[in-house]
Order: sequence, then structure tokens, then C-alpha cells
Amino acid sequence: MKELRPIRLKQLKVEAKLLLKNFKSSSESSVKEYSNQPIFQDLTASEIKNSIKEIRLKDIYHLIASEYGYSR
Repeated sequence: MKELRPIRLKQLKVEAKLLLKNFKSSSESSVKEYSNQPIFQDLTASEIKNSIKEIRLKDIYHLIASEYGYSR
């Protein structure tokens, strides 16, 4: 979990857009790093790669929020 520190919303939005771009480019490191997140817990690495086109920015926001300790 990332350390909760004062952070600007704009900075989080930029981080989310970059992460989404990494996912869309099928970055192996992104898939491996985030495969243990709740949004992907029922999927294998190959299933994550196959569903990359369906990943939206709101999904990435959820990933980032869970990194900072927030949950649904």
C-alpha cells in the first residue's frame, strides 16, 4: 500500500492516465504489478491481457484508490 500523503487531485488524475496508457500498451510490468488487486483477483494474467481493451479510466481510479488504502 502506498503511503497516504497530501496529494493533489490533478496529480492522481495524471497518474491514472499514465497507468491506463501502460495497460493499453499491454505493458507486462503493469499487468504483473496490478494482477493481485481486487478488480483482477478472479482473472489470470492472460485473461487480464485479453480484457485490456475493456479497462476504463474509472477502473484505474479504483486501482489507485486501493493502493492508498481506500476500498468500496
